[in-house]
This record gives sequence, structure tokens and C-alpha cells, in this order.
Amino acid sequence: MKQSASAKAYKIYGMGVFTLTLFSTAYAQDMSGNGMLNRLTSQNGIPILAEKHHFAFLDVYCNERLSGVLHTLGIKQYGALNVRVIRCESGLDQ
Repeated sequence: MKQSASAKAYKIYGMGVFTLTLFSTAYAQDMSGNGMLNRLTSQNGIPILAEKHHFAFLDVYCNERLSGVLHTLGIKQYGALNVRVIRCESGLDQ
């Protein structure tokens, strides 16, 4: 099956056991200043594909670790999937 050019533009990595190991994409992005947490707290936020109830976990993280509030900046629908662009806005952002 041939992939479209737009599909190739997306880089997706899972969060879990190997996320911050030295050989992972997530680790390399974090070291370059473009990791998930940097993007989560950036003005543009980060697109995340997850079931709605999983955002509650991220909301707790945002609140407890970053003293922030999770905001949804936008939602894009792809068939049955929703990609939310979210941002953790904290008092430290000012």
C-alpha cells in the first residue's frame, strides 16, 4: 500500500517504557528542546491522539507537576479518530 505525502509528514511515537532511553526518538527530541513537555507548554501546544478519558491523566500531570491548567486549542477529526491540540498553561509561562 502506497502512503500519501501528507501521511509521511507525521512522526508518531508512543509513550511508555522506552520513551526516554538514549536510542529513542523521544529522547533525541527532548535533548534538542523539541520534546513533548516543551511542546506541551509552548504557545502552539502539541497534537495528541488519545481516547478522551486519557486526557484526564495529562490534566493531573499539568496541574501537579507544572502548576498549570490543560487547554484544548483545537480538535481535528479523522474518521473515528480525534486529534486534540493541547497546551498546559501555567503561571510560570508569564
